[in-house]
This record gives sequence, C-alpha cells and structure tokens, in this order.
Amino acid sequence: MVQRAQLLLNRCVMILLMGALTACSVDTLKIYVPPRGIESIHQEDLKRALWNLERGTESMLWWENRASQVNLRETDIHGCFIHEGRTSDVLTVVALATSIEVATLASMGKAVDKVETPHGWQFCTQEKGRSRSEFFDNMLYVSDIVDVESNFVDVNFTLWAQQIREGMKQKGLE
Repeated sequence: MVQRAQLLLNRCVMILLMGALTACSVDTLKIYVPPRGIESIHQEDLKRALWNLERGTESMLWWENRASQVNLRETDIHGCFIHEGRTSDVLTVVALATSIEVATLASMGKAVDKVETPHGWQFCTQEKGRSRSEFFDNMLYVSDIVDVESNFVDVNFTLWAQQIREGMKQKGLE
C-alpha cells in the first residue's frame, strides 16, 4: 500500500513538473534562440565563410552546400537557389563567384532562413564575364550593397555585416 501511494505521489509530482515546464516561456527557461532575419547576419559568420573560401575551398561547391544548410531550394538555373515569400514577386540577388561576394550571398541566404518574407529571394552566383540579366526582371548585384576590400586582412567585418543588413532592410527584410 505504501509503495502504491509513493508511486501515485511520484506521478503527481511528475505531472506538475511537466505542466510547469511547458507553461514557461523560452526566456524564463533561458534557452538560446538564434536570431532570425537581418539580426542573424554576424561578422563571425562572414569571417568563417571568407576564411574557408580564401584558403582554397571551391566557391560554387561551398555555396551549394551552404544554400542547402539554410533551406534554400535549388532552381533550374545553375548556381541559383530560392526562398519563397508571401507573394510570387522575387528579388534576385546576383554575386560574382568571388570569395567576398559568395560569402555575402550565404549571409543573405541565412537571413531569410525560416522567415516569412513579403517577396521571394533568389540568390545566384555568376561567373566573371557572364551575365544573368537576361534571366531576371528584378535584380540586385551584391556589389551594389557591399563595398568591401577583397583581402581577408583588410576587411572591416563589422562594416561588411552592417552593409548587408542595411541592403536587405532596404529591400524589405526586417
């Protein structure tokens, strides 16, 4: 009889604990929730990406891998990945296949991951000397929003991250 009472008491305590834990907010439990949107753009990510790309990682292969990590869907156009928004409108962001621009593209892709955006975002790489302008109506070149030195040692990573955040905010991402 004592064992049954103890077992019943343990179950009651467990149910109360489960109820209390599920009723708590994430802040109360001190669980880290990574930032989304433009707040997810960090200079540390840019440093890591640029370091990998400049030490010999093939940029197209790296970009394809990173795009899938941030839930971008591959399109029929080689080197292009899309995040679908609430409308069928799509802004295409084009980067030359340089380390700085591919790292920027990856950071922008991360910013739209798991975010409901007002329009779609398509991210494409472009080989030097080739144009993507015949494919898309609404285009933005990475070089239009980012003005960064191309040498890892000379890069102001804080400014670079700020330029990406401002450029995406101007295009409708919060």
